[in-house]
Parts: sequence; C-alpha cells; structure tokens
Amino acid sequence: MSSLFDDAPEHVSIAQQIKEAERELHFRISIYPRRVSAGKMRQDQADRQILVQRAIIETLREVQAEAKDG
Repeated sequence: MSSLFDDAPEHVSIAQQIKEAERELHFRISIYPRRVSAGKMRQDQADRQILVQRAIIETLREVQAEAKDG
C-alpha cells in the first residue's frame, strides 16, 4: 500500500506551509461564492471550509511562534 507522503519532500518549513495555507484560503474566498451561486456548494459548507482553513493557518502560526520562542 502506498503512503500519502511517499513523494513528499523530506522537509517543508512552517513558513512554506503557512504560505500555501494562505494561498488556499484566498482561493476558497474567491471561488466559493461562485460555487454557492451556481448551486454546487451550500453556503454553510463554504463558510465551514473557510473557517477550517483559517484555523489551520492560525495553528501553523502558533507552531511557528513556539518554535521561535523555544
């Protein structure tokens, strides 16, 4: 069985992870209103997924801050 991470680089910095998570958040914010308008996504789903993405970014920022302080 193949692992999800078989092709992943050995190290991705927290800063790189934050940048990618922020890119994804901006993508969701720009795309989801059209998906909701087109009936392809419910508003509550869009709101929840954006909320989750924001939480991911906040968690990564906390990890980054702890790493700097530690």
